[in-house]
Amino acid sequence: MLKLLFSRVPFVVLVVAIQVAGIAVMFWVFSEYVMWFYAASSLLSIVLVLYIANSNGNPSFKVFWLVVIFLVPIVGMILYLMMQGTSIKKKSKTLSGHMMRKIERYLEQDEAVLKRLKKESSVAAGQVQYLRSKAAAPVYDGTKVEYLASGEEYFARMIREMKKAEKFIFMEYFTISQGELWDEILEILKEKVGAGVEVRIMYDDLGCLKTLPFGYVKRLRRMGIRAVAFNPLMSVVAARFNHRDHRKITVIDGRVGFTGGANIGDEYVNVVEKFGHWKDAGVVIQGDAVWSLTVMFLALWDTVSGGRSDDLKYQSEAMESDGYVAPFASAPTRDYSVAPTVYLNMITKATEEVFITTPYLILDDGFVMALRNAAESGVDVRIIVPGVPDKKVVNMATKAHYKYLLESGVKIYEYNGFMHAKTLVVDGEFAVVGTVNLDYRSLYLHFECGVYLYGCGAIRDLRKDFLDSVGESKEITRLVYGRASLIVRMNRAIVRAFSALM
Repeated sequence: MLKLLFSRVPFVVLVVAIQVAGIAVMFWVFSEYVMWFYAASSLLSIVLVLYIANSNGNPSFKVFWLVVIFLVPIVGMILYLMMQGTSIKKKSKTLSGHMMRKIERYLEQDEAVLKRLKKESSVAAGQVQYLRSKAAAPVYDGTKVEYLASGEEYFARMIREMKKAEKFIFMEYFTISQGELWDEILEILKEKVGAGVEVRIMYDDLGCLKTLPFGYVKRLRRMGIRAVAFNPLMSVVAARFNHRDHRKITVIDGRVGFTGGANIGDEYVNVVEKFGHWKDAGVVIQGDAVWSLTVMFLALWDTVSGGRSDDLKYQSEAMESDGYVAPFASAPTRDYSVAPTVYLNMITKATEEVFITTPYLILDDGFVMALRNAAESGVDVRIIVPGVPDKKVVNMATKAHYKYLLESGVKIYEYNGFMHAKTLVVDGEFAVVGTVNLDYRSLYLHFECGVYLYGCGAIRDLRKDFLDSVGESKEITRLVYGRASLIVRMNRAIVRAFSALM
């Protein structure tokens, strides 16, 4: 309770309350002009509706916002401006634009690698061409990839590599929680700073709202660590605060890079138990492709901090590999979204298997249709979600999407604990491991990252881990799903209608 009281949570609640009270007072003061006010808001809502209808947004969510604005014009407009900063906030567009221009400047495609890939797989080459076009993400064949099947394995390997650091350590996380894991990492970082190693840490301010004390950036800086907080939470009612840095990246000396689903916290290594056994996953890469993770980190760092890094001194070198690797960044505030297109491309081109792990399954109609079409075409489509939820309302929305998927033959499993891994394996040949959840917020609003893999031995390990996780999960059949009471089904339907807000 004391930790909560002295955190920023009460401050945020107070700010929200003040702003809500201000809006209420405004309505009371102008109550005698209510007809004029309503007429003006109706006119503005019509303009906004026309704007939404003619925008390039996701059709499913466009329909949602059109209905909300028609039913409650004033509230609907306020919610849209808060939640849909992707098309309105100039500052957010500038952030994304600066980041992508820096990535484009430093990441170049080796055409010889792309030519070899085209000979091996036109499907993989097509995906890589898309990533190159929309995310400036080159594909590499001089990279070693290892799949890490748990948070314990992931951080144990990371800590071993940190102890070897001689030049720099870059870390970027949505959430950093104080506890045993962070204490161990922080001691290594302080030791490395003392040895002359450059250490940079970037974390999301909202993601760490309840896990780090106020002013933690300054505390890290006093230790000699260069630190920034992404999108600081100074106010609440502002669209740009809806865009968060959900990425998880660690790069060490340019020789090794980590990414995956795990934030830094004791629950990710099961030191503490929050929602049963916590299942996570990630990859460690060595060689050429580490350069992409380095540039992705520095591009966002420089944009947030206003600095200018000498990127080339952090460049990595090639090594032997058994496949192709393409790390990519997915950013909001653009006319398109990279992450959902990558997933949809892979699902629609599957011929045998589609295996997915995700903590949240809140899909738009395009995703639902792609999964249903795959299953109805004879593809073995399986999805593992948590059996122990971390957010009850979000879990209800996840379950609301079961019905139509199950009817088409999609197999859904609930893991015996909390499934936090974000992975996709297609036909045992193609895979993505990264930070992307299958929900609207992660797919369209957050800064995310992932690693696209083709022909790598790590894919076999990922596929095996998926099947092992199926063995630790309960299958949700149509019969089991149909046992839900009428009230539960109604609640799910209501929550699903508002999935664009989750």
